[in-house]
Amino acid sequence: MAEKWQLKDHESERQIFNRRLVTAAVLVCLLFVSLVAKMVNLQVYQNEYFSARSDDNRLHSQYVPPGPRRAGIGPRNQGTESRCRSGPGD
Repeated sequence: MAEKWQLKDHESERQIFNRRLVTAAVLVCLLFVSLVAKMVNLQVYQNEYFSARSDDNRLHSQYVPPGPRRAGIGPRNQGTESRCRSGPGD
């Protein structure tokens, strides 16, 4: 039962929390800096390469031959009268 009333060391817990907080903040800052560096690399240093690629994609043309000729739209039964009504007054 002596463990039930164990006192906590608030100072050491605060130091552990502050260490973890600083570590997490440094990690987030490093990730943000790496994203900014990647963006600068793409926008500034590789600008001409990606501009040329986008122009190639935009100006790409290819001939597509027409498909087989299809039959026109007409009644299903050519020889019989259509059973559909054409309007409410018929």
